Amino acid sequence: EASADLAEETHSPRGVIPRAMISSLLISVGVGFLMITGFLLAIKDLKAVQSAPQPLLFILNESLGPKGTRWGMLVVLVSIFACAVANMAATSRLFFSLARDNMLPFSARLKAIDPARHTPSVIIILVAFGCLPQVFGMAWHVIDHSPIFTQLPPVTFNIRFVDTSEGRSLLR
Repeated sequence: EASADLAEETHSPRGVIPRAMISSLLISVGVGFLMITGFLLAIKDLKAVQSAPQPLLFILNESLGPKGTRWGMLVVLVSIFACAVANMAATSRLFFSLARDNMLPFSARLKAIDPARHTPSVIIILVAFGCLPQVFGMAWHVIDHSPIFTQLPPVTFNIRFVDTSEGRSLLR
């Protein structure tokens, strides 16, 4: 869908956009298949994986060790942010198109182009503030539900919030 939203920004969109949509779908299927196959082939003890609270992290940790698992989780976090940036670009383009066609409330203000940046700054700011809580929520979910991140060195993600009433870490 993002390809369709950004079609107006593309040279010769009739040929490029369908090819981009099909290519992204095929690449996603291929990478997903390779990932699932890799995880399945990396299972050493099926019972241990089934009893693990986070089976994929368990498989990563068994195959790559704690250091490799940390790097793998960092790739997951970077992927979340990259997807968020791509979605924010597509969403701001979609909102700009709607505002340009006067289909939104306050369209006159929303479709205004910043003369210094040559972008619809109001829409970009609105979309960013609308998406950031969700992005940080997803990233926090990855960190909070991963025992790997609670064991990282203090320089990276090992920030422990302590509930003073019970004296326990809010990170598991």
